[in-house]
Amino acid sequence: MASSGSTSISIDESHPFFLHHAENPGLVLVSQPLIGGENYPTWARSMERALRIKSKFWLIDGSVSLTSAMEKVPILVQSWARCNDIVVSWIINCVSPRIATSMVYRKTAKEVWNKLQNLFSQGNGPRVYQLQKDLASFSQGELSVTEYFTNLSILWDELQNYEPIPTCSCEKCVCNVNEKISKIHHREAVMQFLMGLNDSFSHVRGQILLMDPIPSVEKVFSLLIQDEKQRSVGQGNNGGPFVESTALAAKGTSFGPKNYKGKGKERPTCSHCGLQGHTVEKCYKLHGYPPGYKTKGKASLVNQVSAHIDSQDSFLHAQPQTQFPFT
Repeated sequence: MASSGSTSISIDESHPFFLHHAENPGLVLVSQPLIGGENYPTWARSMERALRIKSKFWLIDGSVSLTSAMEKVPILVQSWARCNDIVVSWIINCVSPRIATSMVYRKTAKEVWNKLQNLFSQGNGPRVYQLQKDLASFSQGELSVTEYFTNLSILWDELQNYEPIPTCSCEKCVCNVNEKISKIHHREAVMQFLMGLNDSFSHVRGQILLMDPIPSVEKVFSLLIQDEKQRSVGQGNNGGPFVESTALAAKGTSFGPKNYKGKGKERPTCSHCGLQGHTVEKCYKLHGYPPGYKTKGKASLVNQVSAHIDSQDSFLHAQPQTQFPFT
Protein backbone atom coordinates (compact mmCIF):
# COMPACT_ATOMS: atom_id res chain seq x y z
CA MET A 1 0.00 0.00 0.00
CA ALA A 2 1.39 3.38 -1.02
CA SER A 3 -0.11 6.67 0.22
CA SER A 4 0.53 10.41 -0.14
CA GLY A 5 -1.81 12.72 1.82
CA SER A 6 -5.32 11.69 0.83
CA THR A 7 -4.12 9.64 -2.14
CA SER A 8 -3.68 5.89 -1.70
CA ILE A 9 -3.19 3.07 -4.17
CA SER A 10 -2.75 -0.64 -3.76
CA ILE A 11 -0.06 -2.45 -5.81
CA ASP A 12 -1.05 -6.08 -6.15
CA GLU A 13 -0.43 -8.74 -8.78
CA SER A 14 -2.90 -7.13 -11.19
CA HIS A 15 -1.20 -3.73 -11.06
CA PRO A 16 1.20 -2.95 -13.94
CA PHE A 17 3.87 -1.72 -11.49
CA PHE A 18 3.86 -4.95 -9.49
CA LEU A 19 7.20 -6.81 -9.34
CA HIS A 20 7.44 -10.35 -8.07
CA HIS A 21 10.34 -11.15 -5.74
CA ALA A 22 11.72 -13.56 -8.38
CA GLU A 23 11.81 -10.83 -11.05
CA ASN A 24 15.40 -9.71 -10.57
CA PRO A 25 17.70 -7.78 -12.96
CA GLY A 26 19.63 -10.95 -13.92
CA LEU A 27 16.61 -12.73 -15.39
CA VAL A 28 16.90 -14.05 -18.98
CA LEU A 29 13.54 -14.09 -20.77
CA VAL A 30 14.41 -15.80 -24.07
CA SER A 31 16.71 -18.73 -24.82
CA GLN A 32 18.31 -17.35 -28.00
CA PRO A 33 20.09 -13.97 -27.65
CA LEU A 34 19.92 -11.30 -30.30
CA ILE A 35 23.00 -11.50 -32.54
CA GLY A 36 21.95 -9.25 -35.42
CA GLY A 37 19.48 -8.75 -38.22
CA GLU A 38 19.34 -12.45 -39.15
CA ASN A 39 17.48 -13.43 -35.99
CA TYR A 40 15.90 -10.11 -35.00
CA PRO A 41 12.34 -10.93 -36.19
CA THR A 42 12.09 -14.13 -34.13
CA TRP A 43 13.93 -12.57 -31.16
CA ALA A 44 11.63 -9.52 -31.11
CA ARG A 45 8.52 -11.70 -31.25
CA SER A 46 9.77 -13.92 -28.41
CA MET A 47 10.81 -10.93 -26.32
CA GLU A 48 7.50 -9.17 -26.84
CA ARG A 49 5.63 -12.30 -25.74
CA ALA A 50 7.77 -12.64 -22.60
CA LEU A 51 7.26 -9.00 -21.62
CA ARG A 52 3.51 -9.33 -22.07
CA ILE A 53 3.52 -12.36 -19.78
CA LYS A 54 5.34 -10.28 -17.19
CA SER A 55 2.81 -7.45 -17.72
CA LYS A 56 5.64 -5.08 -18.60
CA PHE A 57 5.15 -4.45 -22.31
CA TRP A 58 3.58 -1.09 -21.46
CA LEU A 59 7.13 0.19 -20.97
CA ILE A 60 7.92 -0.72 -24.61
CA ASP A 61 4.85 0.66 -26.34
CA GLY A 62 4.82 3.78 -24.12
CA SER A 63 1.24 3.36 -22.89
CA VAL A 64 2.33 4.35 -19.36
CA SER A 65 5.09 6.92 -19.55
CA LEU A 66 6.91 8.60 -16.67
CA THR A 67 5.09 11.85 -17.34
CA SER A 68 1.67 10.24 -17.20
CA ALA A 69 2.60 8.43 -13.99
CA MET A 70 3.71 11.68 -12.35
CA GLU A 71 0.50 13.43 -13.38
CA LYS A 72 -1.78 10.70 -12.04
CA VAL A 73 -0.05 9.42 -8.91
CA PRO A 74 3.25 11.15 -8.10
CA ILE A 75 4.07 8.63 -5.40
CA LEU A 76 4.33 5.85 -8.04
CA VAL A 77 7.27 7.49 -9.82
CA GLN A 78 9.70 5.29 -7.92
CA SER A 79 7.70 2.19 -8.83
CA TRP A 80 7.74 3.23 -12.48
CA ALA A 81 11.53 3.75 -12.34
CA ARG A 82 12.06 0.32 -10.77
CA CYS A 83 10.00 -1.39 -13.46
CA ASN A 84 11.84 0.55 -16.19
CA ASP A 85 15.28 -0.42 -14.88
CA ILE A 86 14.23 -4.05 -14.55
CA VAL A 87 13.00 -4.23 -18.17
CA VAL A 88 16.14 -2.50 -19.48
CA SER A 89 18.22 -5.13 -17.66
CA TRP A 90 16.10 -7.95 -19.11
CA ILE A 91 16.54 -6.68 -22.66
CA ILE A 92 20.31 -6.26 -22.26
CA ASN A 93 20.56 -9.79 -20.84
CA CYS A 94 18.95 -11.16 -24.00
CA VAL A 95 21.35 -9.63 -26.55
CA SER A 96 24.92 -10.48 -27.44
CA PRO A 97 27.69 -8.77 -25.43
CA ARG A 98 28.70 -6.66 -28.43
CA ILE A 99 25.18 -5.26 -28.80
CA ALA A 100 24.71 -4.88 -25.04
CA THR A 101 27.69 -2.52 -24.85
CA SER A 102 25.93 0.03 -27.04
CA MET A 103 22.69 -0.18 -25.03
CA VAL A 104 23.88 0.49 -21.48
CA TYR A 105 23.59 4.29 -21.79
CA ARG A 106 19.94 4.23 -22.84
CA LYS A 107 17.73 5.41 -19.99
CA THR A 108 14.35 3.93 -20.77
CA ALA A 109 13.21 0.55 -22.02
CA LYS A 110 11.40 2.23 -24.90
CA GLU A 111 14.65 3.87 -26.05
CA VAL A 112 16.48 0.53 -25.93
CA TRP A 113 13.72 -1.22 -27.84
CA ASN A 114 13.48 1.43 -30.53
CA LYS A 115 17.26 1.51 -30.95
CA LEU A 116 17.40 -2.24 -31.54
CA GLN A 117 14.52 -2.01 -33.97
CA ASN A 118 16.20 0.74 -35.98
CA LEU A 119 19.49 -1.16 -36.10
CA PHE A 120 18.38 -4.66 -36.97
CA SER A 121 14.86 -4.59 -38.30
CA GLN A 122 15.07 -5.14 -42.04
CA GLY A 123 12.83 -3.27 -44.38
CA ASN A 124 9.64 -5.07 -45.26
CA GLY A 125 10.27 -4.93 -49.01
CA PRO A 126 13.48 -7.03 -49.26
CA ARG A 127 12.34 -9.55 -46.67
CA VAL A 128 8.89 -9.96 -48.17
CA TYR A 129 10.49 -10.45 -51.59
CA GLN A 130 12.77 -13.18 -50.22
CA LEU A 131 9.89 -14.92 -48.44
CA GLN A 132 7.71 -14.86 -51.53
CA LYS A 133 10.59 -16.22 -53.60
CA ASP A 134 11.21 -19.03 -51.12
CA LEU A 135 7.54 -19.95 -51.09
CA ALA A 136 7.34 -20.00 -54.90
CA SER A 137 10.31 -22.34 -55.28
CA PHE A 138 9.79 -24.52 -52.20
CA SER A 139 8.79 -28.15 -52.82
CA GLN A 140 8.65 -31.39 -50.86
CA GLY A 141 11.57 -33.21 -52.44
CA GLU A 142 13.04 -35.73 -49.99
CA LEU A 143 11.10 -34.31 -47.02
CA SER A 144 8.22 -36.07 -45.33
CA VAL A 145 4.79 -34.46 -45.40
CA THR A 146 5.23 -33.29 -41.79
CA GLU A 147 8.62 -31.70 -42.44
CA TYR A 148 7.39 -30.08 -45.64
CA PHE A 149 4.31 -28.61 -43.92
CA THR A 150 6.35 -27.37 -40.93
CA ASN A 151 8.81 -25.49 -43.15
CA LEU A 152 5.95 -23.96 -45.12
CA SER A 153 4.24 -22.85 -41.92
CA ILE A 154 7.38 -21.03 -40.78
CA LEU A 155 7.50 -19.08 -44.04
CA TRP A 156 3.77 -18.31 -43.87
CA ASP A 157 3.97 -17.05 -40.28
CA GLU A 158 6.92 -14.77 -40.96
CA LEU A 159 5.30 -13.40 -44.10
CA GLN A 160 2.10 -12.69 -42.19
CA ASN A 161 4.15 -10.85 -39.58
CA TYR A 162 5.31 -8.42 -42.28
CA GLU A 163 2.04 -8.40 -44.20
CA PRO A 164 -0.84 -9.13 -41.82
CA ILE A 165 -4.22 -9.98 -43.25
CA PRO A 166 -6.28 -6.78 -43.50
CA THR A 167 -9.37 -6.73 -41.30
CA CYS A 168 -12.27 -4.35 -40.87
CA SER A 169 -11.92 -2.48 -37.56
CA CYS A 170 -14.84 -0.07 -37.83
CA GLU A 171 -17.16 -2.59 -36.16
CA LYS A 172 -19.95 -1.57 -38.54
CA CYS A 173 -19.35 -4.09 -41.31
CA VAL A 174 -22.33 -6.28 -42.14
CA CYS A 175 -20.95 -8.15 -45.18
CA ASN A 176 -18.51 -10.38 -43.23
CA VAL A 177 -15.52 -9.06 -45.16
CA ASN A 178 -13.10 -10.34 -42.49
CA GLU A 179 -14.34 -13.90 -42.98
CA LYS A 180 -14.15 -13.60 -46.78
CA ILE A 181 -10.59 -12.30 -46.71
CA SER A 182 -9.58 -15.06 -44.32
CA LYS A 183 -11.07 -17.73 -46.62
CA ILE A 184 -9.13 -16.35 -49.60
CA HIS A 185 -5.91 -16.37 -47.60
CA HIS A 186 -6.41 -19.98 -46.47
CA ARG A 187 -7.35 -21.09 -49.98
CA GLU A 188 -4.10 -19.66 -51.34
CA ALA A 189 -2.19 -21.48 -48.61
CA VAL A 190 -3.85 -24.79 -49.56
CA MET A 191 -2.98 -24.32 -53.24
CA GLN A 192 0.61 -23.47 -52.35
CA PHE A 193 0.81 -26.55 -50.16
CA LEU A 194 -0.55 -28.86 -52.85
CA MET A 195 1.62 -27.44 -55.64
CA GLY A 196 4.83 -28.32 -53.83
CA LEU A 197 3.90 -31.94 -53.16
CA ASN A 198 5.64 -34.79 -54.96
CA ASP A 199 3.89 -36.51 -57.87
CA SER A 200 3.33 -39.59 -55.70
CA PHE A 201 0.48 -37.66 -54.01
CA SER A 202 -1.21 -36.76 -57.30
CA HIS A 203 -4.20 -39.02 -56.63
CA VAL A 204 -5.09 -37.61 -53.20
CA ARG A 205 -4.27 -34.11 -54.44
CA GLY A 206 -6.84 -34.51 -57.22
CA GLN A 207 -9.44 -35.66 -54.71
CA ILE A 208 -8.80 -32.63 -52.48
CA LEU A 209 -9.13 -30.22 -55.41
CA LEU A 210 -12.53 -31.74 -56.25
CA MET A 211 -13.89 -30.97 -52.79
CA ASP A 212 -16.31 -28.07 -52.52
CA PRO A 213 -15.59 -26.08 -50.50
CA ILE A 214 -11.83 -26.57 -50.35
CA PRO A 215 -10.93 -27.81 -46.85
CA SER A 216 -8.64 -25.88 -44.53
CA VAL A 217 -4.89 -26.32 -44.78
CA GLU A 218 -4.91 -28.23 -41.49
CA LYS A 219 -7.49 -30.68 -42.85
CA VAL A 220 -5.47 -31.10 -46.06
CA PHE A 221 -2.38 -31.86 -43.99
CA SER A 222 -4.33 -34.49 -42.02
CA LEU A 223 -5.54 -36.19 -45.23
CA LEU A 224 -2.03 -36.31 -46.65
CA ILE A 225 -0.64 -37.78 -43.43
CA GLN A 226 -3.25 -40.55 -43.58
CA ASP A 227 -2.40 -41.28 -47.20
CA GLU A 228 1.32 -41.39 -46.39
CA LYS A 229 0.77 -43.82 -43.52
CA GLN A 230 -1.47 -46.12 -45.58
CA ARG A 231 1.11 -46.17 -48.35
CA SER A 232 3.92 -47.09 -45.97
CA VAL A 233 1.82 -49.90 -44.46
CA GLY A 234 0.97 -51.22 -47.93
CA GLN A 235 4.60 -51.27 -48.97
CA GLY A 236 5.53 -53.07 -45.77
CA ASN A 237 2.97 -55.85 -46.37
CA ASN A 238 3.65 -56.40 -50.08
CA GLY A 239 7.41 -56.08 -50.24
CA GLY A 240 8.45 -59.36 -48.56
CA PRO A 241 6.09 -61.85 -50.22
CA PHE A 242 6.64 -60.28 -53.63
CA VAL A 243 10.38 -60.79 -53.45
CA GLU A 244 9.96 -64.26 -52.05
CA SER A 245 7.51 -65.41 -54.73
CA THR A 246 9.73 -63.96 -57.44
CA ALA A 247 12.69 -65.84 -56.07
CA LEU A 248 10.71 -69.05 -55.88
CA ALA A 249 9.49 -68.64 -59.45
CA ALA A 250 13.03 -68.07 -60.64
CA LYS A 251 14.17 -71.10 -58.70
CA GLY A 252 11.48 -73.32 -60.20
CA THR A 253 12.23 -72.13 -63.71
CA SER A 254 15.99 -72.29 -63.60
CA PHE A 255 16.63 -75.25 -61.34
CA GLY A 256 13.62 -77.54 -61.80
CA PRO A 257 14.40 -81.23 -62.54
CA LYS A 258 12.74 -81.09 -65.97
CA ASN A 259 14.98 -78.29 -67.13
CA TYR A 260 18.16 -79.44 -65.52
CA LYS A 261 20.98 -79.93 -67.98
CA GLY A 262 23.94 -81.05 -65.97
CA LYS A 263 27.30 -81.88 -67.45
CA GLY A 264 27.97 -85.39 -66.18
CA LYS A 265 29.11 -88.64 -67.86
CA GLU A 266 27.56 -88.93 -71.34
CA ARG A 267 25.04 -91.77 -71.64
CA PRO A 268 25.32 -94.16 -74.65
CA THR A 269 22.72 -94.03 -77.44
CA CYS A 270 21.50 -97.06 -79.37
CA SER A 271 21.94 -96.69 -83.12
CA HIS A 272 19.04 -99.12 -83.77
CA CYS A 273 16.16 -97.77 -81.63
CA GLY A 274 17.60 -94.33 -80.80
CA LEU A 275 17.08 -94.68 -77.03
CA GLN A 276 19.70 -93.74 -74.49
CA GLY A 277 21.19 -96.02 -71.87
CA HIS A 278 22.40 -98.90 -74.07
CA THR A 279 24.16 -99.67 -77.34
CA VAL A 280 23.07 -101.67 -80.37
CA GLU A 281 24.85 -104.78 -79.03
CA LYS A 282 22.47 -104.83 -76.06
CA CYS A 283 19.27 -103.54 -77.69
CA TYR A 284 16.20 -105.54 -76.63
CA LYS A 285 14.33 -104.65 -79.81
CA LEU A 286 17.10 -106.13 -81.94
CA HIS A 287 18.15 -109.20 -79.88
CA GLY A 288 14.87 -109.91 -78.09
CA TYR A 289 13.47 -109.26 -74.65
CA PRO A 290 14.52 -111.39 -71.67
CA PRO A 291 12.07 -113.99 -70.33
CA GLY A 292 9.53 -112.45 -67.92
CA TYR A 293 10.06 -108.86 -69.18
CA LYS A 294 6.77 -106.97 -69.20
CA THR A 295 6.21 -103.96 -71.47
CA LYS A 296 3.94 -101.09 -70.39
CA GLY A 297 3.27 -99.49 -73.73
CA LYS A 298 5.37 -97.40 -76.04
CA ALA A 299 5.11 -94.12 -74.13
CA SER A 300 5.67 -95.83 -70.82
CA LEU A 301 8.61 -97.80 -72.23
CA VAL A 302 10.40 -94.66 -73.35
CA ASN A 303 10.08 -93.10 -69.91
CA GLN A 304 11.20 -96.21 -68.12
CA VAL A 305 14.29 -97.03 -70.28
CA SER A 306 16.67 -95.23 -67.96
CA ALA A 307 15.19 -97.03 -64.96
CA HIS A 308 16.02 -100.47 -66.46
CA ILE A 309 19.53 -99.73 -67.72
CA ASP A 310 21.27 -101.57 -64.92
CA SER A 311 19.06 -104.64 -65.31
CA GLN A 312 19.68 -104.96 -69.05
CA ASP A 313 23.29 -106.03 -68.62
CA SER A 314 22.39 -108.86 -66.27
CA PHE A 315 19.65 -110.14 -68.54
CA LEU A 316 21.78 -110.02 -71.68
CA HIS A 317 24.74 -111.83 -70.08
CA ALA A 318 22.47 -114.52 -68.68
CA GLN A 319 21.75 -116.23 -72.06
CA PRO A 320 19.00 -118.89 -71.90
CA GLN A 321 20.29 -122.56 -72.33
CA THR A 322 19.02 -124.53 -75.35
CA GLN A 323 17.43 -127.85 -74.37
CA PHE A 324 17.84 -130.80 -76.84
CA PRO A 325 15.47 -133.77 -76.69
CA PHE A 326 16.99 -137.18 -75.86
CA THR A 327 16.96 -139.51 -78.60
